[in-house]
Amino acid sequence: MRTKSSSVILLFAVTLGCICCNRTGSINHIITDSTDQMVTIHLSMKEIEQAGIKFGSFSEQTVDKWAPCSGYVVVSQENMIRLSAPAPGIVRSLNCTWCGYAEAGTVLATLENIEFLKLQQEYLEAENQMDYMREEYKRQGELTVENATSVKKMQVARRDYQSAELKLNALRSQLETYGIYTDSLKYNHLTTLIVIKAPRSGYISKINARVGSFANLGDELLVMCNNSRKLLKLNVPEQFIPDLKIGQSVDFFLSHDSISAHKAILQSLASSIDPINHTAEMYARISKMEEFFLPGMSVSARIKTNTVVTKAIRGESILHEPNRDYLFVMNQGVFTRIPVRTGDSYGELTVIIDFPLSDKKDSIVVQGGSYLNALLEQP
Repeated sequence: MRTKSSSVILLFAVTLGCICCNRTGSINHIITDSTDQMVTIHLSMKEIEQAGIKFGSFSEQTVDKWAPCSGYVVVSQENMIRLSAPAPGIVRSLNCTWCGYAEAGTVLATLENIEFLKLQQEYLEAENQMDYMREEYKRQGELTVENATSVKKMQVARRDYQSAELKLNALRSQLETYGIYTDSLKYNHLTTLIVIKAPRSGYISKINARVGSFANLGDELLVMCNNSRKLLKLNVPEQFIPDLKIGQSVDFFLSHDSISAHKAILQSLASSIDPINHTAEMYARISKMEEFFLPGMSVSARIKTNTVVTKAIRGESILHEPNRDYLFVMNQGVFTRIPVRTGDSYGELTVIIDFPLSDKKDSIVVQGGSYLNALLEQP
């Protein structure tokens, strides 16, 4: 009987000890939702202190908003020189190469046209006729003063002189268009070649002609460009267009260097939207020209739309899960894990997008979030 009584006393002591332990041990409570998913945790102040949980608040961060886009380097239209055939003819020479540099006045090509000889002949004949008409007009004027002839004859002579002068000037302008300056035109030095010269210094960006081919009047033979002023031709997604204005800052990066940012200024807005790509063409003026900015070079760019003040928190406060990022918030000892959208990082701070606090008493967990997350995810 003594053995049985001893066993009962021992069992009672063990049970009492277990109850006492439960009263003095951890008192955290995990609350689950209807799907038995744990959503909040309640901890005592002692447990919060033991877990090393610390609290903080959001900081205000000034953030630049950008519209991302792509594009490439182009030469402005006013710096493009298109050289067309001033008359029909056969291309006899091309004295330039693609991407080659040509000084102003350099002969770039020649066209052969037999009719060009006739034009030079007409000019020389008109020049002789002009000399004769000038002398006749002068003589008739002198006779009129002496009353030796009628005023009518003097008027006819003046008319013929002015007509000859008009024809000569027209032929001179036409020859100069073909590259012939009439001061050097001689009877024994006529040519069938029309000379195409570079009107300004620049690079040859396009050659459409071939030696031996026939060019019609107005056919584009060559295109020159002055590389001193280049632009960015940008393809901007349509959703950003309402936020864009002329004069906004543009950062762009070359395809081989995604770190070094170059500057440009937006100088035109969209006039239409491509219904297939849903982008609009816009142009930006490059602020500082570099020799390695070549026409056709692709770039990635971003246009600064505005500057806003937003919430930010130290990056170590954010819990990163494969599908979502989270922050823990405590209100009166109850911890809740809240999904968040994060923005760009600026040093130790990370922008938090659209995160309203449910109560002014809420405290953001800035240290110990991993401990709380482990409690939630325990089986």
